[in-house]
Amino acid sequence: MDRITNRTIEEYIAFLMQNGRIDGSGGLSQKTVSDIFLLIKRSMEYALQSGYRTSCNLTKMSIKIPKKESRVLSQPEQEKLLYHLTTDTDRTKLGILICLYTGIRIVLVAQYQHFSDRTWTNFPHILLEFEDTWSDFHVPLR
Repeated sequence: MDRITNRTIEEYIAFLMQNGRIDGSGGLSQKTVSDIFLLIKRSMEYALQSGYRTSCNLTKMSIKIPKKESRVLSQPEQEKLLYHLTTDTDRTKLGILICLYTGIRIVLVAQYQHFSDRTWTNFPHILLEFEDTWSDFHVPLR
């Protein structure tokens, strides 16, 4: 525990941000790195409370996650997306449409991939509970 210093932690966090992926294709997301750092920080606090000697003080160290700027799709981009999603609609495209027009998170829709075809077919009936939150614009599904 004595060999772990603030600098060691900072270097490890920098490594995770740049090269943290197992497949070697780059760094981990800032949220994932922040979660890992929080785990390290809490572990060090626990070690101190348990009587272990540590060489770092992480109480004032934090990872800042900058807010990503969103871009609104242009009208032609929206039309192209809508055309793609409504042409030869499959489960994936239907799930994206449901998310776009109801505000439901993709995680909720993705859960339905594990259900039978019968459950997926009944999914629109489940969405009726959310009908009052839908926009006035309805997507014609073929």
